[in-house]
Amino acid sequence: MLTLSSLQIAFKEWAVVVQALLSGRQTVILRKGGIVENKGQFSVDHQQFLFFPTYAHQNEEDLISEERENFRRLHQAKEAPDTLVLEGAMQVKQVLFLKDWAHVCRIQPFGIWSIKCLEERFHWGKVKGIHLIVGRVYRLPQPVALPLLQRYGGCKSWVELAQQISLAEAAPVLTDQQYEAYLQRLQI
Repeated sequence: MLTLSSLQIAFKEWAVVVQALLSGRQTVILRKGGIVENKGQFSVDHQQFLFFPTYAHQNEEDLISEERENFRRLHQAKEAPDTLVLEGAMQVKQVLFLKDWAHVCRIQPFGIWSIKCLEERFHWGKVKGIHLIVGRVYRLPQPVALPLLQRYGGCKSWVELAQQISLAEAAPVLTDQQYEAYLQRLQI
């Protein structure tokens, strides 16, 4: 359950992944980190955050084949380039740094990334591994459109928005029973 009544922190993630999260097709995020991170290292600095859908670095080949049509549809329906549309948030349940490639392979079916994409992320940089963020996803009662400010740009994971966004009436994407069953299958 979301514990805050509003949020100002947003997490940048590919728009196609955000849609998978908001539809309940996935409730995990696998992240190596943005180039402009604190000391070059990604960390989960917030236990609740809004999803900031981004189109930067999205690549159709980095997705499982079943998601490629969604990718094309999202790019065609993309909002105005000067608008940010927020539709959901996440309450973090657990964060792990996966150092074992076999563990990443076991988690891969719980997301929409291709195994090739995850392998590249896993091996990128000095430290081999990838962060796994498991959380409960909530949909806002209606999308919130904001001006896309220049300060939101860059390869960074976390963005402080210019205003607080209300979480009132945000509803979980999965029922309690569906979410518990998902966690059982995930076996982390």
